[in-house]
Amino acid sequence: LLDMIMPKAGGHQTFYRIKSIDPEAKVILSSGFVSEDEVHDLLKQGACGFLPKPHRINMVAHAIRNALDTGCIRS
Repeated sequence: LLDMIMPKAGGHQTFYRIKSIDPEAKVILSSGFVSEDEVHDLLKQGACGFLPKPHRINMVAHAIRNALDTGCIRS
């Protein structure tokens, strides 16, 4: 579960670093304040989904289960 707004390294940079270490990593994006373009770009690059804040535990659990079950590979 990757927060898109973080100090020092933003979500984009962190996403690409994770994928460079493990191209099969399952990453779910999350933010309360992020542009649709940023989210769309990372979804096209293989992110498993996006959860807007605030989170509800059932939504987080569903997103994680879906990522694990589907592999969330996108092109």
